[in-house]
Amino acid sequence: MTTLMYSSSMAKPGTAVAKNWDAHDQAHNTASVKSMADTYDDNCYISYYDVANQKRTEFTGVEGKNAFALEHLDSLKMNNGDPTTNIHVTHFFYGNTLFNQWNIRSDSFSYKDGADYFIFGDNGLITHHYQWYFGTKLVKSFASTKDPEEESLSSDVATSTVAPAGRSSCFGAHHHFVGISDIEGILNTFTDDVFISFFNITTNSVQQFKGQKEARFFYNAFLKLMATIPDGDFAEEDNQATNGSEPKDTLSFSWKAPKAGIKKANDMFLFGEENKISELWMCYECPELVVLPGI
Repeated sequence: MTTLMYSSSMAKPGTAVAKNWDAHDQAHNTASVKSMADTYDDNCYISYYDVANQKRTEFTGVEGKNAFALEHLDSLKMNNGDPTTNIHVTHFFYGNTLFNQWNIRSDSFSYKDGADYFIFGDNGLITHHYQWYFGTKLVKSFASTKDPEEESLSSDVATSTVAPAGRSSCFGAHHHFVGISDIEGILNTFTDDVFISFFNITTNSVQQFKGQKEARFFYNAFLKLMATIPDGDFAEEDNQATNGSEPKDTLSFSWKAPKAGIKKANDMFLFGEENKISELWMCYECPELVVLPGI
């Protein structure tokens, strides 16, 4: 449940605006599409921009506000159908305008670094709503047959047709999320008990990480290394899928980025339940990677 917060330097909203915003907030808490749509004017304009995929979506009028309310509230539901309570939001009112800063996570979507700008009419209804966020679609499993969105993610990295479709989808999604530094998306390609082993030839050392929490620590550091790669430096090498006598299918990925000091990089992915990555064995010749717990 969200909590209304007013900055001491901001003016509290008028009665009509405050009443409508309370109704909007309650619609979030009950996942009521009709109640949320009713907080918008019939001639409203709604626009959201997803920074992750650089895509803007617009809605107008009665049909638009209903479509937006349905799409938005569906993205905030947990697997059991209840609305998420993992909401962190701060509201700054000034008369008939409202600016929000927020982060929200459900079982199906992660909204990171979100921001809203609302404009209210004299009757208190929302006439304009502008929204920005870094969005990540979260999935419980990677299907055996790719849907269009999974197909678009996995197309970023070449995979052998020998690999099962669901694992190829996960493999492609993982590299897509690494490419855009989306840590929530990366973690969503792992099982809860994922094991990561990182061996650095340069330092002759191995670092190992178990579970989602430690995987987050590792990727916070790893993405900083990836950010040092200049345009045109990344070179993909031999990629192949294997389906031998191993108990789990595997996919390998080899690459280098010499200008960034990454002379060689070899990744071996093993897959577990829901076609997600259960083990990742990494052998690199690269600059020292310092992983700090809690960061």
